[in-house]
Amino acid sequence: YIFLLVVTKLFIVCILVGLYCYFVLARSGDSTARIWTIPDGPCGSIQSSPASGHVLKHFKGRTNEKSKDVTTLDWNGEGTLLATGSYDGQARIWSRDGELKQTLFKHKGPIFSLKWNRKGDFLLSGSVDKTAIVWDTKTWECKQQFEFHSGIVCTVQLSLT
Repeated sequence: YIFLLVVTKLFIVCILVGLYCYFVLARSGDSTARIWTIPDGPCGSIQSSPASGHVLKHFKGRTNEKSKDVTTLDWNGEGTLLATGSYDGQARIWSRDGELKQTLFKHKGPIFSLKWNRKGDFLLSGSVDKTAIVWDTKTWECKQQFEFHSGIVCTVQLSLT
């Protein structure tokens, strides 16, 4: 993977380029995540138009819903599904075409970390609510919720094969 970090006045935007698919992901404080396709050839221009990629909206209607700002994202191992977490405590699953496939509700606070296992059959989420949840990606149900921390769960890692 190639990781890029872009720092602006208000936000740190994490950009992730997948090893198996040529997409760039960005999350932001505007309640969206974006997927762009990396064009062939040399860098000739800046892609600034939403038409050049997919906008993953974490809101309905109003664009100023700060409770839905995107805080984390992660591709599954095949690069076919993208998980995003946001301030509203929901994890969302998207296709690489930007279609919302599933919304996961269980956290009671912002989600700051998400990680798929290698096979893609489990997703782990970590939250400000001091819990980590293992999700079964076949049923999208909570398989196990862990509540052992006295502070927020900032980073998660899943080692199931």
